Amino acid sequence: MSIVHSAAAANPVLEPVLTVENMVVAYGSAAQPVYAVDHVSFSLRPGEMMGVIGESGCGKSTMAYALMNLLPSSARMVGGRISMQGVGDISGLSEREWEVIRGSKIAMVFQAAQSMFNPLMQLGKQMKNVLNAHRVNVAEGMERGRQLLKKAQLDPDRVLRAYPHELSGGMRQRVSVVFSILLKPDLLILDEPTTALDVLSQNTVLELISELRRDTPVTTMFITHDFSVVASLSDRIAVMYAGKLVEIAPTKDIYKNPQHPYTAALTRAIPELDAPLTDLVAIPGQPPNLADPPPGCRFAPRCPLAIDQCRNEDPPWTTDAVNNGVACWRSGEQPEVMDVE
Repeated sequence: MSIVHSAAAANPVLEPVLTVENMVVAYGSAAQPVYAVDHVSFSLRPGEMMGVIGESGCGKSTMAYALMNLLPSSARMVGGRISMQGVGDISGLSEREWEVIRGSKIAMVFQAAQSMFNPLMQLGKQMKNVLNAHRVNVAEGMERGRQLLKKAQLDPDRVLRAYPHELSGGMRQRVSVVFSILLKPDLLILDEPTTALDVLSQNTVLELISELRRDTPVTTMFITHDFSVVASLSDRIAVMYAGKLVEIAPTKDIYKNPQHPYTAALTRAIPELDAPLTDLVAIPGQPPNLADPPPGCRFAPRCPLAIDQCRNEDPPWTTDAVNNGVACWRSGEQPEVMDVE
């Protein structure tokens, strides 16, 4: 797959499409909250794709659902601010206001494509409903939808007549990508869009995303646990660990010069075609229990560079002039091996 990077994304002068400041999302009761997203801040530039990566349970998807105001009833955003270019602060919008924003300004492709569609309605009817809900000319919108389906290597006539269950998982996921960009949103969130697919279907979906990036300058957040996938598509990569953002940097810097020990450990765990499997280095230990996280840096119990300051003081999030950043007391110092006593 060819790597597609946006020229606009390389320009830090442009006003961000999305700005997140100190987002905090909690599950559970107010008396005993579990912070799944803990004071996360970042911005997304026009036309860029930022990959978000980390172990399962680190808060990636929770953050995405908070951005869409689609958190489950057991969760709530208890701190922070979310701003979108041309809209302003979207943190406190009403559900009626969100019905206008979703799809037209910010859209999302979910892990399970079948959850996006009404199983009792033909996809063509569902597409018309989306267009009507946002007061878009139906004839023009349907024609755009047909063209997008062709780009997705799908037969528009077959797809628009079909019910969701009549399509394969890979086809449904491609259709969900088409639906998500139908209204030309400013921001597209991809939440592990290839997780449940076979290898061939994964490649088809990724090629579609890559092609759409060439044709449509939509700002994109790609959430995944697959480092190799996100590296092939992203301009920058954000690394999360135990609810915290630990590093954001351009993709090439993440690979060549990671600043956080956890990022370095992730890159060492990626298999390479021309290297023996014995070169892989596993990360020892387990992520912390977010109901009772350790003091200081949450990666400290697994980090070979940890000192007393790491174990006792939470490192601050520090950024540079172009909003890349790291949260580590010993940033830039990389161990030869990951080995914790």
